[in-house]
Parts: sequence; C-alpha cells; structure tokens
Amino acid sequence: MKQLRIGGPLGRVLALAFAILLTAAVARADEHEMVRQGSADEGQRLLSLIAGEGNFRLTDVARDGYTLGLADGAGHNIGALYLKLGGAGGHVPRVRSRSFSIEIGSFTPDPKALDTLVRAAGIIAAHDGGAETNHPVTTGRGPLNDFVNVTGGVVVLAILMGLWRRRVTVDIRRPHLVQVIAQTSIFLYWMIYWPGVWSQLPSLAVQIVLAYAADAVFCFARFGSWRLGLSPLPVVLSINLFEWFDWPGLVVCILVAFGSKAYVHRGGRHIFNPSVAGLTVVGLITLFVPGFVHFGGAFHSLSIPPNMAEWVILAALLPQTQFRILPVTLGGALALQATGNPAVVRPAIILAFTLLASDPATSPRGDIGKFLFGAVVGFGLPILSVVMRQLGQPDDFAKVIPVAVANVLVAPLDAIGIGVATLAVSLRTGVGSFIARRWVALAPSFNRLSASVFRPVPNLVFVVTWLLLCVLWLAEEKPRDFEPVFHWNWGTPLVVRDPDDVPRCASNPVFCKPFSFVQEAALWWDQVSAPHPRAATALGVSDVPIAEAMPGSRFGDTR
Repeated sequence: MKQLRIGGPLGRVLALAFAILLTAAVARADEHEMVRQGSADEGQRLLSLIAGEGNFRLTDVARDGYTLGLADGAGHNIGALYLKLGGAGGHVPRVRSRSFSIEIGSFTPDPKALDTLVRAAGIIAAHDGGAETNHPVTTGRGPLNDFVNVTGGVVVLAILMGLWRRRVTVDIRRPHLVQVIAQTSIFLYWMIYWPGVWSQLPSLAVQIVLAYAADAVFCFARFGSWRLGLSPLPVVLSINLFEWFDWPGLVVCILVAFGSKAYVHRGGRHIFNPSVAGLTVVGLITLFVPGFVHFGGAFHSLSIPPNMAEWVILAALLPQTQFRILPVTLGGALALQATGNPAVVRPAIILAFTLLASDPATSPRGDIGKFLFGAVVGFGLPILSVVMRQLGQPDDFAKVIPVAVANVLVAPLDAIGIGVATLAVSLRTGVGSFIARRWVALAPSFNRLSASVFRPVPNLVFVVTWLLLCVLWLAEEKPRDFEPVFHWNWGTPLVVRDPDDVPRCASNPVFCKPFSFVQEAALWWDQVSAPHPRAATALGVSDVPIAEAMPGSRFGDTR
C-alpha cells in the first residue's frame, strides 16, 4: 500500500504553518488560565465605592484589571465598568485615573444605565487620584513578527512556483478597480473619527502581500499561470471592513479566500465570494474552537463617524451604477426590514448588502434571482444572529455566513427567477404556462429571453428606489444608532458631552440627522479655527486595536 506523502516546498511550508498555529493555540490556552489570577479583595473594595449608584457586582477578576457588571431589578446584565490596571492590554483609553484605564459598556437602550455607569466611573476615578481625560488615546500594537514570517514563507513559495511556471500576465479589471476605490474611501472617512484604523495599517500592508502571494501560489498550482491584477486588494479590504483578526486568523482567512477562488468552481465561475469564504471558515473556527482566533468586529466603530451610513451608501453607488447588482441590495434590505430588525441602515449592514453580497461573479445572473439571493441574506442574518447568541458566541459573523449560504444557492435561485420570468412571458404573450414550460425545454433561446424579461427596467429605477428607501429608514433609525458609550470611551472628534460628561443625541445633531455632511464640515472648520471647549479632545492619531479596545464588540449585535 502506498503511503500518502506531502513533499517539496509546499509540504514544508504547510507543516511550518501548522506548527506555528498549534504553538499559538497552546500559548493562548496557558494565557487564558493565567489571566484568571487577581485580587478579589481589591475588586470588592472598588465595588463598595459604587454600591450606592446601582446594582453593581464583581463579574471578573483578571491579572490586568476588573469588570464590575451592572444589573437591572430583574438581575439581567445591562452594563459593565471595565477597569484596566495602568492601561494593561496594550491600550489606554480616554478616561484614566492614577491606577486604572476606565471604559464603560452599556447593553441596553435605557439612558439611565449610561448615566449610572458614567457616575460610577467618575466615583472610582475620584477615589484613585482623579480622572485624566485630556490625554490622547494611545496604544501599543502587538508585533507582527509571526505574521511576517508566515507571509515570507508564502512569498518564497510563490516566487519559486513563478520561476517554474514562468507564465504571468497583467490583467487589470474594472470591477476590481471600482471596488477598491469605494472601499478605500470608506477606510479614509473611518480613520478620521476612529484613529484605531491607523494601527491596522501595518497589518493591512502585510495582508496585501500575503494575498498576492497566496493568489499566485494557488493559481500556479491550479492553472499553471497567474494573472497579476487588482483582485487581491478588494478581498483584503473587504475582510478588514468586517473583522480585524490576529495573525492566525488572518492567515487562515486569506489562504481560504484564495484557495476557494482557485479550486471551488461551478459552471466556470468560483462559487464563493473569496472574502466571504475566508470570513465564514474563520467564523466557524471561532464557533467550534473558541479562543483559537482572536478578533474584534467593526460593527460599532464603523458607526462612530457621523455620516458613515450615508458615506457607505454613496460610495456603493460607484459599483451599483456600473453593474446591475442593486436587486441583491434591495432584496437583502427589504427582507431584513420585514423581520422587524432595527439595524437595516447601520454601516456594517449596508456594507454587507452593497459591497459583499452583491459581487457580480458569485450572485445570480437574472434580476429576480438576484433579488431572491439578497432575500436569503436578509432573512438569514437575524436568524443566524439568534442562533450564535444562543450558543454563547459573538454574532459578528452573522452578517457574512448567510452570504456564503446564498452563494451555494445561486443555481436554484436563478432557476426560480427564470421560472417566474417564464410565467410572466407566458402571461404577456397569451401562451399557457404548460406550453411555455415545454417551450423552455425545447428552445434555449426562449430560456434566455425569459431570464431577462425584467432587464428593460432601467438600472436608474433601482438606484432611485434604493436611495429613497435609505432616506426614509435613516430618518427613523439614525437617532437610535447614536452610541454614547463608545463616544465617551474614545472621545470621538466633534462629539459634545453634556455637563455630566454624557454624550447625548440632543447635543449632537450632526450625529443624529441624516446626510449632515454640510454641518459636519462646518464643525470641522470651527474645530480648526477655534476648538470647541466641550468637544472631545482625542483628535490625535490612536493605535487602539479593535480586538482589545472594544469590550462591547465581543458581543457585537446586528440590531
């Protein structure tokens, strides 16, 4: 019997990558056990300071600080106070005292909970040397050595395979260029208000190198040639608009993305959107192997800029006006709206419907099929969110996994769309449905005609419909989407805090009214000419890694 043997450079690289990942997993397990050590007595002392402010309890004691949970009258957890010793964990948020960096997390829309948390934070700061809120947010991003080493191995393999195959062509495609322009504009607007994006730039650069190398390796192995273009860029940017991973998660995500692109095909097209494939696999890993991959969702930080939802809508118009993809977006948004979910126009949700699910290469060809494709994503998102929460896991990936499911269903969804269109043609021409079905079987040309029966509807109609829906939804949702907890923690530029130090929607109309770009620009002009004394002070560059700086994002919701 022959033994299965993996040899050559590829086998050695895979073995090295597996060994590094296994070592990281063991080290993290040890760290998880160590982090449980701490002083419960000190935690109880801190708890006694704020006992009169609300129903607080000591919920976690770790070597780097304490978590004081806030419960309502029924005992449900509605908020938390996070006290980190000396900014431990690699970052120092806006509010800090002599010993602690202080952050709050609110898990309820009740404004009284936020008021209680802010008062409690002030009390603890006052008993620990007083709060210092005028310092910029700072952080120390972890080293990228392991990630660079793995990337270097894949680059060397790509070079060796390129020297062997010697078949490289340059192929710049318009869809990839359009996607990159739209995604880059979102990153630029994002980093103005959430400077933690700056901390991601070194990692982003390494990810792009790994993406190009992985694309080359898989293409050389599968096709014997490699088309050098822009395709790796939108994949990497898309991944980072949804989740930020540590290096093991990034390696898995990127390798799976380009492996699926090269090897998982149907009818001459790859089945999965590459970034969706990578995110889905890592999401399943976090579900079945908790703690192996560390990640932080972008759901809340994307909502920090005052007009991020509007910016995403406008940026997405670039591909939406170039390609006929809006039926996917409309199907997803309308389906999610039908479920009663109040987060249809949150930036992360709009991103999922406009720049992720609507990939023309992995969605149906007909308009009806596209609409049904979007509906699968829209209905699947809240369902999967509930399932993941019931399993005790973050639901960050609930925005991505339904897209992978819809990718698998492209063929039947297109077939249903063709059937509906065929019925419409039969009704228009007076031909009975039975005869029409027979005709489809006998005449492929009629099949193509029926699949495009709604094509005469101008794409401009879809664009106008989408924009009108967004304006209506934003008018209702945007005031609810103002997140004072995160503005308090990080000192968002332009945000005004009331005399009790609580940011409120009433005091920040630019953040609570749709399409307030003009007012936003006016406030920035005021900041430059004469900074507002009550505005947030953290206008400098910050390197806060989302996975560490967003305690609430571990349970990021889709509501």
